[in-house]
Amino acid sequence: MNYCKQRPLTFQRSTGRLYLHQKVIKQVIQSCYSSREVQERMESLRRNVGEFLRKQDKSMQSLVQTM
Repeated sequence: MNYCKQRPLTFQRSTGRLYLHQKVIKQVIQSCYSSREVQERMESLRRNVGEFLRKQDKSMQSLVQTM
């Protein structure tokens, strides 16, 4: 995989910054981790976020009930 051929960096004159293209970042992440590993991480993240939101919801409900 040759990232250089795809011109992964963009220089923006107005801000004077270099930007790394999203596609390249994705490719790097995919080449570093097997897709199964990435999926497992995403699943655990989703679960954690879901649990967090449920807890927030419960605390909000109890707050509303006490008012």
